Amino acid sequence: MNKIIILVLLITGFWACNPGTEKAPDSAKEGGAYAERTTTTHTKNGLQLNNGSRWVADAPTNANVKNMQGIIENFDAGTDQSLAAHWAVSAQLHTALNKMISECRMKGANHDALHLWLEPLLNQVKQLKAASSENEASGIWQTIRTQVGYYNQYFE
Repeated sequence: MNKIIILVLLITGFWACNPGTEKAPDSAKEGGAYAERTTTTHTKNGLQLNNGSRWVADAPTNANVKNMQGIIENFDAGTDQSLAAHWAVSAQLHTALNKMISECRMKGANHDALHLWLEPLLNQVKQLKAASSENEASGIWQTIRTQVGYYNQYFE
């Protein structure tokens, strides 16, 4: 019952957003950390820099995204890339996303920009959980990696 309520709240909360993603190069990594990108690439759902600068996120959001980046790095470093492993990592990301949403206190334009980044990620994690083959899961995983990589490009 709680899962249904959470799902309804998430869907209602993001109703006005325009979902969609654009494939971009894999997130640049250096020393295990996501590198900042300096391009002004726009995602399909309209996320762009704030007049040439990155949007300002609150400390809990930054910490939760760092946690998700760690989940991704750990999965990528592992040897189990099975469908079951993808389902398991989708559950970890789902938990991390729920925590991020519950702790977020952002407001205004920064918050609106975060939603443009967050909605595609929520949809991608949901798709990963529903994947029916390793090949499908692997493709969705790449879109998740790309979407999470956008965070350092658009937020500080």
